[in-house]
Amino acid sequence: MTRRNRFEAPGPKPWLMLAVALVFLAFAVELADVLSLRGRRPGETGAAAEPPRATASLPPVADIVRWIGGGRWRADALLGPGQDPHVYEPTPRQVAALAASRLFFRTGMPFEEALAARVAAAHPEVKTVALDAATPRGGRGRTAGAGGHAHDHDEDAVHGWLSPANLDAWARRIAAELKAAEPEASGEIAIHQAAWLDSLGHEDKATRAAVSNSTVRAFAAWHPAYGAWADFYGLEQIALEEDGKAPGPRTLAAARGRIAASGAETMLVQNEAEAARVAEFARGAGLRVAVVPPLGADPLETMRLLREAVFGASQPAP
Repeated sequence: MTRRNRFEAPGPKPWLMLAVALVFLAFAVELADVLSLRGRRPGETGAAAEPPRATASLPPVADIVRWIGGGRWRADALLGPGQDPHVYEPTPRQVAALAASRLFFRTGMPFEEALAARVAAAHPEVKTVALDAATPRGGRGRTAGAGGHAHDHDEDAVHGWLSPANLDAWARRIAAELKAAEPEASGEIAIHQAAWLDSLGHEDKATRAAVSNSTVRAFAAWHPAYGAWADFYGLEQIALEEDGKAPGPRTLAAARGRIAASGAETMLVQNEAEAARVAEFARGAGLRVAVVPPLGADPLETMRLLREAVFGASQPAP
């Protein structure tokens, strides 16, 4: 066995090796941070810049923003699943999130007036975009109450996101605002805009074909949430609920007569609770009940569900 000379230099100490390794690791991390900064835009800090934020009153509009933004934008909706837009009040947390947004897309909902004024006063840097100002006017259909009188079309304006004409105009306005906010991404936004409008056109053609191939020209609804869609395609929506009030026996009797005369085959409801509420009436009127949430997050999917509910799922898409 060899013996070390007492004057031979000792081997490296374990604690010293660990210290050197830690120093080297810290230097490597700092160097990586410096190198990563070279590719960032001015003003960015951290591993990645947070995407620009937009807020929409309604889930369908937020979905269009995400679609056309191509993942570059974070879009949140104030109204959540199952919430009633007529009585909705934003929470303090939602108001704070809106204040952190660059764009606020509103559509003519009753609660938006006070909210938009509040945000404009406290956070003038948030741009409010009134999509309802770009809403085309006119239509070929009508919404009738169960008693036969024409329904208040202000209600249809509130539910205007189901009109393909409105959605087309809104998508173009949304794209224009996103391009103005991010000029460097205009080309990418234009590509996503074209793809979304193409999908909308495809669904519109499918619905027009269904209308042409069917004798159905009316449907019943518990709440008159589908008037904009009916109006666009020349259909009649027979609403049981009027001015937010549940129908009484006389109203239901009148509705039964109107439904029989119209040839309607479907009763549209917003949720399962409404489906249970109308089940007995629908059976007596010979209607099938279809649940179609009008505030579904994907407006194109909602229109497909409406087409299949009113005209049947067997209708071929063009």
